[in-house]
Amino acid sequence: MYLGEIAGIKTRLDFDLATMRLMACLHNGHTAFDDEWLWQTHGQPLGFSVQQLAESWIVVKSVHPAVPIGAEIVALERVPMTEFAESKLPFLAASSVRAARTALFRRPFLFPSNFSLLLAGGECVQVRRGEYVLPTPSLAPALDPLSSPVPILRIPSFESDAFEEAAIGLVDQLQEDKALVLDLRGNGGGNTPLRLLAKLMDRPYRTWAATTPRHTALNIAKGNAHEDLTIPSETQDAATGHFAGRLIILVDRQTASAA
Repeated sequence: MYLGEIAGIKTRLDFDLATMRLMACLHNGHTAFDDEWLWQTHGQPLGFSVQQLAESWIVVKSVHPAVPIGAEIVALERVPMTEFAESKLPFLAASSVRAARTALFRRPFLFPSNFSLLLAGGECVQVRRGEYVLPTPSLAPALDPLSSPVPILRIPSFESDAFEEAAIGLVDQLQEDKALVLDLRGNGGGNTPLRLLAKLMDRPYRTWAATTPRHTALNIAKGNAHEDLTIPSETQDAATGHFAGRLIILVDRQTASAA
């Protein structure tokens, strides 16, 4: 089906969208298609970020003067917002519908270059991609300077080994504290922070477990039903020098480990 579809495609944009649709069919947040050309030519930022909260689409970040934080978006180009979002889900590779909806406003190339928004208060706002740009947040771990008496360690990303190294260094500074809040909200993942995990665990823990269906030609020839092969998991003991206080972890729908 995919090969037949792309055989008649004439533009790179259509090819990209068809391939994104194919990847989205896998329903796997770790398998996706990307094209730098797509971002450069059709990925101009919207100037605001929106999340679906309950049944409403709410602006959670914005530098667009006519699209304030907290505003509810009712429709886009006169199409109800939920209906518009559903029409874009086939292009969003994610492990669940909720995760796909969460990623929608991070894919500006799925939006028209110019479009209108209808807000809940009745205001109609014109949006042009690229007119306003949200500031890029720092991805490096940092301690919240206002978090006293309980320190809050914010880790926005694990995309770089340097981020994990910095987080470990900050945890080492907090060894005398009785509690630590680890803020992973908005952390989209990256490299698995095994060394940071070891620094925070005060008891033996399982690192991974896997189960996979096993189908062999011999079993199939004999007419036997397939069986699941469980791969033994590894168990790690608590490391010396781990954080000994109470650990509180904050996550949200954008946290990779909570997806």
